Amino acid sequence: MADELKKLLNRNDLPAMIVEIDTTFDIGNYYVTWMTFRVTDFYDLETSPMPTAGLACFIHSKKLQASHEYFLNMVNEEIPELKSATNVLFCSDEEAAIVNALEKVFPNIPRTRCHIHTWKNIKLKLRSLGVTGKSSLKVYKDQFYQLINQKSYVEFRAVLRTFSLNNWSADFLKYFKANIEPDINNMGVWSLQKYGVNFHLSTNRAESFNALVKRRFMKPRNYGEDDIILGSSELVRRQVLRIRRARYGIGESWLLQKEFRHLYDINREDKLNPDDDEDQHELDTEQIQSQDVLLV
Repeated sequence: MADELKKLLNRNDLPAMIVEIDTTFDIGNYYVTWMTFRVTDFYDLETSPMPTAGLACFIHSKKLQASHEYFLNMVNEEIPELKSATNVLFCSDEEAAIVNALEKVFPNIPRTRCHIHTWKNIKLKLRSLGVTGKSSLKVYKDQFYQLINQKSYVEFRAVLRTFSLNNWSADFLKYFKANIEPDINNMGVWSLQKYGVNFHLSTNRAESFNALVKRRFMKPRNYGEDDIILGSSELVRRQVLRIRRARYGIGESWLLQKEFRHLYDINREDKLNPDDDEDQHELDTEQIQSQDVLLV
């Protein structure tokens, strides 16, 4: 999977790659953190979003910054090209251990904050301030999304001033300025457009990958670490094969961008891409054909 990631780094002909990091729970007496990435040579359509691939996972007993630094340093050791990549954007929730570890190990890669987790944090704060009714919470939710969908930071500030003058309490405004506004310039749609992203981002895709893990391991909840590692390896192996199948247009709904399809003709005999390894192409073809029954 590292090879799949490397193929997409520093590409000017592809959108920015979103790398998501999220921790899942309730699998065993430990946590599992996954780093996933979006395979950007596919179209990202409403009916067929680009595939999300699992890059690396980390099993840990405590959610410590030092632990996540160890994990990220291992990723950096295996893929040193990632640290200087110019087309990568990290997306995570606001878990301090992950955020601080990312800033330390990958200081030059920008990070955006998941809008879904941000709203959940805001809702918890509002409830602590006595705002519990569904209609009242919906007003704040609509206002939050109105703020991050502005066209510029200047417009964000103007709208925020309107909300703070009209119906925001002093306590909530203080919380927002201290805990949400510092991340706005990495979360608002206006700031994401320079990465070719025209919508606010979340870690939903990483959590969807976590759902695959949970469906594989939740019952009977007595899996050891070795089981998680072996099972996760199988999930990733199948995902690699599915991505390769999709590039060759075989049995998958993911749609490869049109300008790259001539590079993946399963019957081709000539070498169209000078960077291709012909032996690897033949191996990929054999693997894809041999997996037809297994993966369709």
